[in-house]
Amino acid sequence: MKTVWNDVLKYATIGNILHLGICLVYSLISNKNITVSISVTILILAMYFVLALKYSISGEKKREISVLQLSIVTTLPIILFLIAGQILESIQELSSIQNYSLFYIIGAPTLFWNKPFESIMTLFEKSSVYIQMDINVAVVILVLLIGGYLGSFIKKSKESKNSQ
Repeated sequence: MKTVWNDVLKYATIGNILHLGICLVYSLISNKNITVSISVTILILAMYFVLALKYSISGEKKREISVLQLSIVTTLPIILFLIAGQILESIQELSSIQNYSLFYIIGAPTLFWNKPFESIMTLFEKSSVYIQMDINVAVVILVLLIGGYLGSFIKKSKESKNSQ
């Protein structure tokens, strides 16, 4: 059990570091070219897919719930930022300086993490920005689950071929 959690934390950390690296590169080269935006979105989603696939295939045999654990732990930092942003936005008694500080503490990292998903966010322009960001997290979780379960299926099929 401890080994599974160590693997989950290792792969979640790798995934978040790669995500932030891609966000940084995309922020430096960002322009209004839709092709670049879609390419970066596909790159991020492919990175998460391969991460979950590699997690499921490598190491000891993992239970199906460990893929769910990986997807939750990987997205936990941005989920916490989104929840904090949504709660703190509803507080009306804050001064403009407090709102300004909260944006740079909560809002800026959230926007930075979601920058590669501009192409997905443009599909839901009329909805709240928090709903758009929640959709981005849901897409990442879905891609992690698909990659993880596909990896589990591949590993099981290889094991059944080796046992025959």
